[in-house]
Amino acid sequence: MAPMGLMGLCAAVRGAEYETVRLLEGVLRTLGCEPEGEDASRAPLRIYLGAGGQRLSLYDSQSGYIWPEQTMALSCMIELESGRDVALPYDAPRAVEKIAEQYHRQIVRYYSCPADNTDADARRVASSQLWARDGLMTAIRILHYMKTTGQSLSTLASRLPSFAVTTKTVECSINPGSLLRHLSPKQAQSGEGARINTKSGVILVRPSKRGKSLILTAEAADAELAAELCTEMEQQIESFSLTSERKGSNM
Repeated sequence: MAPMGLMGLCAAVRGAEYETVRLLEGVLRTLGCEPEGEDASRAPLRIYLGAGGQRLSLYDSQSGYIWPEQTMALSCMIELESGRDVALPYDAPRAVEKIAEQYHRQIVRYYSCPADNTDADARRVASSQLWARDGLMTAIRILHYMKTTGQSLSTLASRLPSFAVTTKTVECSINPGSLLRHLSPKQAQSGEGARINTKSGVILVRPSKRGKSLILTAEAADAELAAELCTEMEQQIESFSLTSERKGSNM
């Protein structure tokens, strides 16, 4: 992923999982990317790994924090710029599709729990894009792109559309299917969950794998708006659940 190495770049790796952090540090050193001096916390670029290396955040003093969804969008932009479509999970940010339009490419989506083979084409594309599910590979891809193009992290971040994502899990005391139909009665019989468009952004409501709770994924122009969307949706869910339970008790 970095055939010419990463000599000349400096980065410090952080994360709660020792083995994952040490693995990426070792790969970066092999490629010639070193922390700056003895104090790695002063390196101009910091790499944060989480969720077993699946989630990646980046930071430097000019760009600030680039959160996992934005980092994923950067890696997608690199792929789209190369003239290739990108496969992502159904709940991945819609903002990436705006980037794809700029390069006249497509974002194809696959499901976490497919009921049939409707997402087979997307899964075939995803099988050759392991970086989309691996924070270590994504970090190397972005660093390699920065080295070959001479662009800084802040320059890359400025090319992304403004968006933020907030995810929240809420209890669900009624049948998730009836709730989803209530929230989005015109929802097509495809995809996973109900996607509701609002003036502030878009929110995806989908059942957890065990069906005992709902996962809210809100996307908006900034984190504050995304959090407000989650709060408003949680209130709607609580209201509908109470109404449904009262009706059931009166039958």
